[in-house]
Amino acid sequence: MLSRQGRPRAEGETVRQYAEAVGDRRARRAARLYEQAVYGGGVSEAEADEAVSLADSVVSNRGGPA
Repeated sequence: MLSRQGRPRAEGETVRQYAEAVGDRRARRAARLYEQAVYGGGVSEAEADEAVSLADSVVSNRGGPA
């Protein structure tokens, strides 16, 4: 998600570690939702929509962390 901003995810780095390193609150929230979806039994449709919205926001706002 943020590799276009010059910070690709390092080999072996988890999604959570990556989001924390980048320091963007939207990326951290999206990472939590991703983990819940993949490892925690799923997310609601509203949470899935939120994750998509967060990712779109991060990608469209490349000016810096929020």
